[in-house]
Amino acid sequence: MYKVSKIILPTDLSSFSLTAFDYAKDVAEQYDAEINILYVLDNNPPLVMLKNSNGKSSISKEELEEKLSKEFNSVLGQLQDNTTALVKGAIRKGDDSEQIIAFSNEIKADLIILSTHSRTGFLRSVLGSVADKVIQNARCPILVIPPREED
Repeated sequence: MYKVSKIILPTDLSSFSLTAFDYAKDVAEQYDAEINILYVLDNNPPLVMLKNSNGKSSISKEELEEKLSKEFNSVLGQLQDNTTALVKGAIRKGDDSEQIIAFSNEIKADLIILSTHSRTGFLRSVLGSVADKVIQNARCPILVIPPREED
């Protein structure tokens, strides 16, 4: 029988990406598994995140990373309070799909549960699909959660 002991839940901290937590929680509680919430910081954040409305730099890259790390820790605390399963957090820096795959190999994950934005056409070709890259390259099973109607 297949045993799930380590689950990875990648997030971009949006409420949309966290909808997959309900699935991770159910699986983790059923199998007494741990949930590893993974947040990947972008090496080159979009300039819009670093600029104010005048186009001038309002925050440094390091300040942005510190702000996002604090936000991640806040979200992590909320998720930990919402389940009896062990919930751990990890922050990585780099390409989303590469870091998800590397982290899954590092901790020997049994399952990756991720949300997909279900982008198509131009947006998908420009932005790429993290889910597609993970599906093609991960060594463990992946549960992909599509967007809900209300999302």
